[in-house]
Amino acid sequence: MHSQQVAVSHHHRNHGSWLVNLLVIAGIVIILAAVLLPTFKHSTGCNMGSNCQSNLKQIGNSFKMYLSDWNDTFPTNRRWNGNGIVSHVRLTTPDAHGNPRVNADGKPIRYEFGPNWVEALYPYVESLTKSTDATSVWKCVVTCEKSYPEDSRTAAVTYAFNRNLVEKNEKIVRSSANLMMVREMDRMVDAELRPTNNSTWTSRRPPVSPFLTSRDCRIGRTEANLHGHGSHILFVDGHVKLISLNYTSMKPKYDNVQRQWFNFYKVKPANTIERTLNMSIAITP
Repeated sequence: MHSQQVAVSHHHRNHGSWLVNLLVIAGIVIILAAVLLPTFKHSTGCNMGSNCQSNLKQIGNSFKMYLSDWNDTFPTNRRWNGNGIVSHVRLTTPDAHGNPRVNADGKPIRYEFGPNWVEALYPYVESLTKSTDATSVWKCVVTCEKSYPEDSRTAAVTYAFNRNLVEKNEKIVRSSANLMMVREMDRMVDAELRPTNNSTWTSRRPPVSPFLTSRDCRIGRTEANLHGHGSHILFVDGHVKLISLNYTSMKPKYDNVQRQWFNFYKVKPANTIERTLNMSIAITP
């Protein structure tokens, strides 16, 4: 009887020890997952950066072709049933299979809800990519799971055009190397403009949500660090740069001498950081 009790007691100790070990291992796995998941997401975002840069460069080349054909004037963003430039124009509704609809002559249908900057560039993107589906260049793969408005059938773009360039002549651009033309969104949208207001030539109208930060005036909370450390901006001269949130998270500042809005402006930058940020991204031409 005593030997049986010892055996049972030993079995219970082994069983208890096994459960403890299992719980310890499970705890380690959970901790590792919590540590590695953000790193994996960060790595994925960084790896997809080249795809996004390529997209924006194609869009930049499309703008050059468009400007050449339209007297150096940037495209518009208007609705058929409204007056004036608007921040949001729905794109043409696709067919039941999600493909672009075409006319009887086989040409794509455009401007169903109003002339807009995205569909204005479609034929130029098609010409550059040799693709019949121009929307393929407009999607950064990191942001394709969400859309605005939610459940939209027309949202197909993950970039926004600078509101202050709409319908403007390229000749008003003073520094094409630092003037933002197109920037990333954190989800698919229609033909969107950022900032949402026209702040050109006046210090009294600060640009609203010019950059991708942690909150957008129309969408709400957003993911600003799409590619590890920030998001991309296409400048008027055609170059694309990954911009850290440090450059865009502060309130835009107005330079009274140049009469331009910038991401940051200080007459006498006090340190290296301020000198780096100072007037690095122009919001208005």
